[in-house]
Amino acid sequence: MTSRYAIYLAPPPETLLWRKACAWLARDPATDREPIRPDIPGIDPSYAADITADARRYGFHATIKAPFHLAKGVTLEMLREAADSFAVARHAFDLPLRLAAIGRFLALV
Repeated sequence: MTSRYAIYLAPPPETLLWRKACAWLARDPATDREPIRPDIPGIDPSYAADITADARRYGFHATIKAPFHLAKGVTLEMLREAADSFAVARHAFDLPLRLAAIGRFLALV
């Protein structure tokens, strides 16, 4: 069996966005702790647990490149170097986002 790799983006763990998202999912993958999900009026806690079950496993993130196999002759170190070079060459920009349902997931698109 060969390994698969993916490229994800997640906010830094010290940010409010990260903390709020982890609380909603009831899991912080950076610490492997289970924050207490806030009570949200009108949403039954067991329903909230059910609709966040899949996302809780993966944690709060944006998928940049879905899982893939490395091309023949490409190493993990080469992938890391290419990803680092790509990221360093980019500049920050504003991106309008909206919340949308994608299957059983809620996503910022």
